[in-house]
Amino acid sequence: QLDAHDAAAEGTQRVEALTAAARLLLGESFQVLPDFALPATQADEWSNAWGPGSSADRAILDHLENALGRRFPVDDWLTGVARVREKARDLETAEQLIEAFGGDAIALEPLQLPHHPATPWLALDFPATTPEGEPFRIDEDKLLYTAHYADGLDPGGRQSGLLLDEWTEVIPTRTEDTGLAFHYDRPNSEPPQTLLLALPPRYGDGWRWQDLVDTVRETMDLAKRRAIEPDHIDGTAYARLLPALISAVTLHPITASLNYSMNNDLAAVLADTGGDDDG
Repeated sequence: QLDAHDAAAEGTQRVEALTAAARLLLGESFQVLPDFALPATQADEWSNAWGPGSSADRAILDHLENALGRRFPVDDWLTGVARVREKARDLETAEQLIEAFGGDAIALEPLQLPHHPATPWLALDFPATTPEGEPFRIDEDKLLYTAHYADGLDPGGRQSGLLLDEWTEVIPTRTEDTGLAFHYDRPNSEPPQTLLLALPPRYGDGWRWQDLVDTVRETMDLAKRRAIEPDHIDGTAYARLLPALISAVTLHPITASLNYSMNNDLAAVLADTGGDDDG
């Protein structure tokens, strides 16, 4: 594995080779913690977001500690998470054993990125409104990183750590826009949509709102007058004024068709006599 490390061209391959060599010597459960440096921008952001350490700003916990009176909000968070996360429960157990044997408690520092000084810690209860009285909204993804620093935070130095657990949560919003579905009886006629083409009543003139309203109303009136079958006027003098209707038809529904003979019960008669029902 050491030879593989020397021959590797990429840093990841070298780390994997050294990790394999260490585990051959010290056992499969041995953990190798490589160190890394932070770019200047990330180092400044990390430093600004550092939680309630000995010299850090505790504003991230103001709402929990002052408004809600929770004396140990980070401990409350760990206790709740430990009930459902195995690694968090192991950390809680380790802390209890350390304190039982007289050791120092594991101090956890809560960070929240991106860092905004006015945004409270979202791991527990957060306020319904901002200090200005506006509704409090979460309008971006947040990384809540809770860590224990053995030697405090040094953003400019080399960093090394052990990741115990990670997960993704969705914070439900206080309100949601929803839709309501119900049994809606769509139009049973075919086609279900109708296109009304309207033109200005005066040549060379533009549209007026009242002209469009009158066009729609006139169309509705004419539609009611025309909504009759030939049988309704077949015995009247108006029958001779009906125009002849010609359209493409088919006896089998394999293409678009306007088969008026089907409506007048003539299809069967024409089929028996070999007649043409195109008219």
